[in-house]
Amino acid sequence: MRQSLKFLAMGLLFPATLILVQPVALADIQMTFNSAPQGYYDGVGVSPYAFTIDGNSPVYLVCDDYATEIGGGETWYANQYGLGDVVANGPQKFTVGATTDTDQLDYTAAGLAAEDILYYNQFGGWSQFDFAMASWAIWNIFDPGAINTLSSSSIGGTCLYGSELEDNDQACASDAESSYLSQAALAPYVNLVIYTPCAANGDESFCTDPASPSGKGVAQEFLGISRYNPPIVTPEGSSLATLGFDLFAVFAGVFLLRKRILT
Repeated sequence: MRQSLKFLAMGLLFPATLILVQPVALADIQMTFNSAPQGYYDGVGVSPYAFTIDGNSPVYLVCDDYATEIGGGETWYANQYGLGDVVANGPQKFTVGATTDTDQLDYTAAGLAAEDILYYNQFGGWSQFDFAMASWAIWNIFDPGAINTLSSSSIGGTCLYGSELEDNDQACASDAESSYLSQAALAPYVNLVIYTPCAANGDESFCTDPASPSGKGVAQEFLGISRYNPPIVTPEGSSLATLGFDLFAVFAGVFLLRKRILT
């Protein structure tokens, strides 16, 4: 009888285990732009940017949006997505490719560049010029023509990309873009976190901007890498309440059944 009770209790507890391991939704977060610690190159702040996110600072993120402007102290809400969430015409700001594969390739390439930027920002070894070239590589992936704002007649450092020694910034940024896209085509695993601007209160008017290339988001979209920027995960209140009720019911059932069998 006790052996039967043991297996019955295990059977009742198994649904509770399933409940506990269910993934929880990524939270809407509040972002405040603070500064561009690597400074400005050709008048543009280069990645990474320093943020306060839900009261935590500094959090360093990489900008993938050249055309949208933000200023110091500006605050907005964002939704968090992983690379697996990227699909054609999805919620991310630049899912405007013909296919999901195209969009995932672009975001993977941008993620590889973001990983380099965040790594060298933390551990050193890059000059401002290096951060600038990686930044423009990302911008040109999502906004072709962005590199045209760079100099075509001079170069600010030694280009880290390509097989030839480039003599101007545009050529170096183009080599950087090609390098990251080529690496992305090999399907590497990138722990990408995408911070897409949108109102946490559901106000869809905040999520669209006709002036931006994709028409999505009034603020810039940013990229993080989970080892440097763990996504903020919070279960919804209703889920917590449901979980508590389910666990109570399971354990109450086991207790009553045990009492009935023993008596």
